[in-house]
Amino acid sequence: MTAGLHWRDRAACRTVSPDLFFAHEDEGRRARALRERSARMVCASCPVTGLDGPCVQWAIQTGDQHSISGGMTPEERTATRRGAGPMLAAARRRAVIEAAGEKPCTGPCGQTKPLSQFGLSKDGWRGDCKDCRNAYLRRQRREAAQQEERETA
Repeated sequence: MTAGLHWRDRAACRTVSPDLFFAHEDEGRRARALRERSARMVCASCPVTGLDGPCVQWAIQTGDQHSISGGMTPEERTATRRGAGPMLAAARRRAVIEAAGEKPCTGPCGQTKPLSQFGLSKDGWRGDCKDCRNAYLRRQRREAAQQEERETA
């Protein structure tokens, strides 16, 4: 069984106290909201979360009803299983990123930057920062110009 759980080695939560992801009996509503927000912030920076991510899939398959897994509560995972969850999960992930005020760039720089450094797409925040996107577009224009020069020569 442990052979299939190698994704846990890449999980952002591996260095965080598990108490952050589980509700406590004497926890008040405000304390729970703060704890869940903190847990979601960890999940927002994690490479194994997302609807297709192994963390959420594991929680759904095992029927976990007690923890934040993949940035989702048990109720959100139940909605996902019923088919109502993709939009809810995307909205929740976007809210977590906005609450954090920053996110990692999926482009070549890989740096965590303020949200002002990212553009918006119809699905949410772009993965690559403006600097990486602009560098990509400049390279595309340069390659197109070089191709045109070769064709006219």
